[in-house]
Amino acid sequence: MKRLTINETAKAQGVRIADVVLIGPLMIWGGTRALPERPWPGLALTLLGLATMSYNAVNYQRVRGTQ
Repeated sequence: MKRLTINETAKAQGVRIADVVLIGPLMIWGGTRALPERPWPGLALTLLGLATMSYNAVNYQRVRGTQ
């Protein structure tokens, strides 16, 4: 696996923060709005939002600890 430069790592960390702060919560919000009308897609979107936030938060902490 290619090692990232400091600039590439900083960009990747920025994307991870955006996933945790913006994309994940937006997916959860959309999923909860869809739940009454379409339970399965709403539940899937909510779970994917939680998974996105968890995955990126863990990777952010892992990369941050190695710098």
